[in-house]
Amino acid sequence: MKGISYVALGIIVGGAAGVLMFALTGQMWWFGLVGVGLILGAGIDNARRRGAGD
Repeated sequence: MKGISYVALGIIVGGAAGVLMFALTGQMWWFGLVGVGLILGAGIDNARRRGAGD
């Protein structure tokens, strides 16, 4: 069974948070949360892949 992709999950959560914060504050830089989610998700996926490859 294949686990969920944390990269995709990070993009979705980061994007949703970015849109919400943009709507509340009107500041465009909140969309950077998408990138933060992407990087964190990729790191988690990489760590999971290395741990499962033993």
